[in-house]
Amino acid sequence: MEAEPLHKRALDIARSTTGPGHPTAAYSLHGLAVLAQARGRFDEAETLFREALGINERAHGNRHPEVASCLNSLAALLQARGSYDEAEILFTRALEVDEACFGLEHPRVAAGLHNLAALLQAQGKHEEADRLQR
Repeated sequence: MEAEPLHKRALDIARSTTGPGHPTAAYSLHGLAVLAQARGRFDEAETLFREALGINERAHGNRHPEVASCLNSLAALLQARGSYDEAEILFTRALEVDEACFGLEHPRVAAGLHNLAALLQAQGKHEEADRLQR
């Protein structure tokens, strides 16, 4: 069985049982977005990532790990599309959330530092990237 119909079914169930603004719906939207991105449907993926992000922000507030996950996914998509400035803002926000939630020495923080440093390197901001990698 294909993944997309399963994600869509999960989204339909989440929306009908918990409501369209519930984090369960955001989880399904995020899965659909990842799949759309993998299939090269970047506009669709961006829309789905943004919808999942909005649900998680409304449900959890701006300083929650699920929000950081959505920010990272959306930022990675934007980076791949060449929207570096917005990707940098989102990677930075995600890193700040993860630092606040998990502390400075957590593996998610390390991953966030790597994401942001790689983006800065891609933009030619080598000194800023070097500072993050130390």
